Amino acid sequence: QSWFGKDRIQFSKMMETFVINQKKEIEDISTIPTIMLSDGSQFGFSKKGLELLEHVQEEIDRAHMIIIRTDYQDKIRSLQHPIAHQRIKRLEKHINKIMKIMLDTYKDVRSNVAIQEYFQDHTDELKFRK
Repeated sequence: QSWFGKDRIQFSKMMETFVINQKKEIEDISTIPTIMLSDGSQFGFSKKGLELLEHVQEEIDRAHMIIIRTDYQDKIRSLQHPIAHQRIKRLEKHINKIMKIMLDTYKDVRSNVAIQEYFQDHTDELKFRK
């Protein structure tokens, strides 16, 4: 089997793992009615809400790292551009799916803003580490 064949199989297996993890996240979302603390005097995430966000963030970080690696492979031409582009699009679609589900599930403005700020802060940290 060629290196490209092995690489394709590795990418497929990795995407399968991402999908399995995302299904679990979606199940978790359906069992957690709110991610925010219900006490109006205290602002923040509930314990389960924060655990969910942390898990989703870990998966997003992994996907971003693969995007960065794939983009690098494209630049040094160790991966054909159409393949790299297709993989990056697939990973971005995967990330966008879970974000959309979270924002659609936790529709109240407080939760929506908190989710967006949480992921924005963590994404900025990831970009800074590059």
